[in-house]
Amino acid sequence: MSKILLQNSFKEFCEQNKFEVNKQQVEIINLLDKFLNYKQTFLSLFFKKKEKRCFYLYGKVGVGKTMLLNFAFERLKIRKNRQHFNEFMINFHNFRHEKKDNNTIIAFVKELKKKYDLIYLDEFQVTNIVDAMILGKYGLVH
Repeated sequence: MSKILLQNSFKEFCEQNKFEVNKQQVEIINLLDKFLNYKQTFLSLFFKKKEKRCFYLYGKVGVGKTMLLNFAFERLKIRKNRQHFNEFMINFHNFRHEKKDNNTIIAFVKELKKKYDLIYLDEFQVTNIVDAMILGKYGLVH
């Protein structure tokens, strides 16, 4: 992923929008910065499997989770996709009904990997047991 430094631009963003610079939000921005600028060592390229990485942010309503993730997302210069979780699952089920074979989940994931370097799912909530089983079985969620 492209190198970005979020903390300074986040403080400018807060000033421009007349938001209070919140200490907890700055900590999350720093964690996002580390996540997005993850470095592999030369040896890890040979001895480790390519790891799946995810960043899961949770908290109370109205604390700025979506604002923080949108802030970081907008600054990334990579192939990216942002969807609400329900929209993502509707797209998956539509894909599955079109293909109608046993490999549709794997095909769906492969298609996503071809198109995007980052997938951002907002409002993540699983209420359907079948969706939970699909997500867990095929490693779509860690």
